[in-house]
Amino acid sequence: MKKLMQFVMTDEAFHHKFGKIWADRTVPKLPQAERDMIEDWALEVFMTLLRNSTGPEQKKVIYEKIGLDWRWVQSALLEAMTDKKLRSAMQEGASIFRVLIKTLLKAGIITKRTAGQYAAYVDMEELHDEGDRMIGDDIAEHGIRQLLKINGAGGEAAIYAMGNTQAAE
Repeated sequence: MKKLMQFVMTDEAFHHKFGKIWADRTVPKLPQAERDMIEDWALEVFMTLLRNSTGPEQKKVIYEKIGLDWRWVQSALLEAMTDKKLRSAMQEGASIFRVLIKTLLKAGIITKRTAGQYAAYVDMEELHDEGDRMIGDDIAEHGIRQLLKINGAGGEAAIYAMGNTQAAE
């Protein structure tokens, strides 16, 4: 199970790293209208992710099983979870939301046009001043080393080296 979880984390870290590479190489070359579309889409996805991960409406079935009405749960959460508490939770370096915002910011997808929306949750200046390293970078780099061993880098020394085999004709 541990190895499976490591592979899942590596896979997700690869997706993240690829997205960063794509954005770095692609977004600056796009016409402004297309960059604006990507920026608007990213904000919409962020807000949807935020709502879906914290919204009781998406967990109706779970609440029903324990005898709670999701609307009651939502009102209790709204009362307890102030903007200050939510913002505080997102300041944690490992917060998926913080990592997402930092990635979008560093990739140039968040501009002054939408930065205020994200600033409600994180300190945008602090993110801008941080280095480019992300929480998943070490995982992705370790995964690349593992895949190089598995997939044949280094020739015959690789775990699954194909040697002199040839593709079927």
